[in-house]
Amino acid sequence: MAQRDLRQVNDGIPVSESIQLNKAYFFTDFEGNPDKINLIGDQYNNLFNKLSAAPEKDTARFIMKTFTYLHRKVLKKYDEYVSFDEMMLEHKYDCMTGTALFAILLSDLQIPFDILEYDHHVVLLVRLHDKNILVESTDPIHGVTTGEEDISRRLQEYRNTTAFINSKRQGREIELIDSPNENSITIPELAGLQYFNLAVRNFNSGDVQRAYELNLKASILYPRSERIQNFHKVLMGINPELLSLNF
Repeated sequence: MAQRDLRQVNDGIPVSESIQLNKAYFFTDFEGNPDKINLIGDQYNNLFNKLSAAPEKDTARFIMKTFTYLHRKVLKKYDEYVSFDEMMLEHKYDCMTGTALFAILLSDLQIPFDILEYDHHVVLLVRLHDKNILVESTDPIHGVTTGEEDISRRLQEYRNTTAFINSKRQGREIELIDSPNENSITIPELAGLQYFNLAVRNFNSGDVQRAYELNLKASILYPRSERIQNFHKVLMGINPELLSLNF
């Protein structure tokens, strides 16, 4: 993504050169609060420095210890529709933000992985030199799966589950059919899902205008997502005047 597009995602506020791009995609509060950004950056750097000091990072043992460490330090309370900022500062998380933290750290540690998006879930498939490891961030007890048969079984469970995002507004429920049965996505696209989740959260609270703005950001980061485009159609059906905002 071009730098101009990244600034568009973050409300026109230039991104500090000291913030690595992968993390910058996820910051949602750039308006008048640089201290908050710096605090999140410092907390992330502390996590990274701790993990980067470990020997033999290309091992299942390292991935398991990292999983336990992150749940002890950051991923403490599961909640729906959580932002990256809220995860780092309030220790709330969902599958998207938990996966994002793992993905950004592994990327900075130069450990290869795939981000897999399903109808109802997002997980990481870590690709070590001798094996694959499945990381499911919302399962603090059994969230690390090793062994090809067990990984294949869990992935098939995700493929077989078709889910709906149920959004409620003014007493009526709107079902948004999630489109991907299985889709490999990038870190920026994962950030797009964060903005989509926050758009749904604002929609549920009755703020259609803010939901539209957040879904616009989601579409910039993840333009090929059918669920994001479907939500755009729902929002336009409720308030066609949103079209004037140049989606």
